Amino acid sequence: MTEYVIIGALVLAVGMGGLVMLASSLKGQLTGMISPPAPLQPKAVAIAVKPTAVQPVPVVALPAASGSKKIKLSDGTEVLLNQVGESLQKTVETAGANGATEKMLADLQSLTQQLVASGKITESQANDLYVLANKGYQLAALERQIEDAAQATRSDRSFLNTSIEYNGKQYTVEEAGDLLGFTSGVDPDRNIQRNPDYVLSLTDANPETKAFIQLYNKVLKNGSMDDPAVKDVVSQLSSNITYLTDVVVDVVWGVQNNDLSVSQTQNHLVSLTTAFDSNGICGAGKGNSKSQTCN
Repeated sequence: MTEYVIIGALVLAVGMGGLVMLASSLKGQLTGMISPPAPLQPKAVAIAVKPTAVQPVPVVALPAASGSKKIKLSDGTEVLLNQVGESLQKTVETAGANGATEKMLADLQSLTQQLVASGKITESQANDLYVLANKGYQLAALERQIEDAAQATRSDRSFLNTSIEYNGKQYTVEEAGDLLGFTSGVDPDRNIQRNPDYVLSLTDANPETKAFIQLYNKVLKNGSMDDPAVKDVVSQLSSNITYLTDVVVDVVWGVQNNDLSVSQTQNHLVSLTTAFDSNGICGAGKGNSKSQTCN
């Protein structure tokens, strides 16, 4: 009899232990069911403002410098730019077509930054302007190689046969002439062709100049140039840039056709820019916006 009592007690003890373990397990499961889940960690989303195809040197807010001009927007806001008041001819004379292009692109970037900082345009609109500037830097890099080749060679044929690289492809200077400018050439003696509207049209534009103009048209439509003063500045800078691509190509064609020797290239560049623009956007030079005033 005693043995049965002991056995019964053991069974009871084991059963109680099982119930305790079961209760503990159920408590853990219920706790997991009613406890709030761990908060989701926000995902970092990278917003690209500047494209990565070509990375120009970042432009910061520029202090007033010799030749700098203040442009007043329609609401009275002022932006400071360093190149718009300069003569295109003088800039080309001192810095070459590529250097002049890069200076104007620095103004375009600086203008974009100031418009974003003052809330005049969105980051999306600014991104389109940066893409336009980056394409301009590509054009300037190609211009630089052509101008460097002209300075480094003494023979016309050697100049035309000089190998240069653009966007990972090899070209001769002669072949590169088909990438820039306009097929018919911009004749500085014809008013219609030195008008900014012409050199910002796709009429006869060669592939790389055409790509720049297409990006300009995108900016024109995205609302970032709704302010008349902004439109004046961006269109003038852009038209000067596209015109310079044709000026560089005119040098190549001149040497090809024996109308120009390689030793005359720099003087030819300067003479063509004099015909297009003499006083910068703030003056009344040929092809300029005469409505824009600068302080």
